[in-house]
Amino acid sequence: DFCLSRGLGDVYKRQSMNNLGHVRMDQGRALDALELHQKALALWHQAYGPEHRRVAEALGGIAEALHKQSRFEEAHRFADRSLSTLATVVGTAHPDYAFGLVTLADIQVAEGDPGGATDHYQQARSALVDAGGIDTEMVETIDARLEALGRDASGTADP
Repeated sequence: DFCLSRGLGDVYKRQSMNNLGHVRMDQGRALDALELHQKALALWHQAYGPEHRRVAEALGGIAEALHKQSRFEEAHRFADRSLSTLATVVGTAHPDYAFGLVTLADIQVAEGDPGGATDHYQQARSALVDAGGIDTEMVETIDARLEALGRDASGTADP
């Protein structure tokens, strides 16, 4: 097979493992998702080293799975690592970085830190605007989460 002889089979395996982790999260199977994202992380890290977009994606998946298991401190650490990697490899004006900020903000809400969450939701919104192509669905999601925290789109408290 041409793809396998060129090493693309390994790429597909790593990406499939990460994608399946997201599917397991959607199915409410956070433990399975965590295991898949951890395996994907090990494979991406081995293939590309620590500073790669796919490594950051796997770190974010781990953060989400830990968040769903109410393991907030660990989730926060993985979300921070993901964001740090994304800032290095894609920059802060990138949709992937914005999604990472939303993940961190969601964790902060669960941790009882609405101020930190508001700051990160607002940064995510700005990152989407700075990226040049606004993902309106994501902006609407961010605005709804800000509203749930009693904030408006600018991050200030609603009267």
